[in-house]
Amino acid sequence: MKTPLPRHADWRSVLQYAVAVPLMPADEGWQLVLELRNPHLRSHPNEVSFPGGRIEAYDAHPGVTALREMAEEIGTPSESWELIGALPLAYTVNGRMVAPYLAFREDVPKFVCNPAEVNSVFTVPLQWLMEHEPVRVEMQDGVRPGENFPYERVTSVVPGWTGRQKYDVYFYTYGDFTIWGLTARIIRNFLQICREQKISFDFDFRQWRGDLT
Repeated sequence: MKTPLPRHADWRSVLQYAVAVPLMPADEGWQLVLELRNPHLRSHPNEVSFPGGRIEAYDAHPGVTALREMAEEIGTPSESWELIGALPLAYTVNGRMVAPYLAFREDVPKFVCNPAEVNSVFTVPLQWLMEHEPVRVEMQDGVRPGENFPYERVTSVVPGWTGRQKYDVYFYTYGDFTIWGLTARIIRNFLQICREQKISFDFDFRQWRGDLT
């Protein structure tokens, strides 16, 4: 009999989303490609994000998802980018796990935004990000029991907000753009790796090619 229990090694059982962290060249060094989301979207409207989305059953691995979503959102063919490797997993505030994948290309593409999802595309110099620390803000989430909560049975819970959790949120301000939330955490994680490896903005990231799974 085949066990119905999940295998922890199966990434499909834990990962739902993947994003691309695209690098492209410029005279002043590498640039990170970011998008400004459509202001009419139901989820995170008018916010800065990396290209990405839900992992589909036909995606061979999350890196394929990242490139496919990037092609759909900003019009650059998947084959025009090369995946370098996976960055540390990132978590949304509601516990969803997101797989970021570093990608690069040798030239500057022509971006064609999908107007249903993306308002515009812009780039941020990697050197600028390395030279500017993000602003850290403390956030709090809490749980409030519903009106029919059986307080007489669970005496450790009292009416009102309870179970508060504190966590840090990071903000980068680049020109008119505010980069925060999950996107800022992914950038911060990437820069932390660069610092640990003593890597500067002109490093050849192709040397990082590795396991994509």
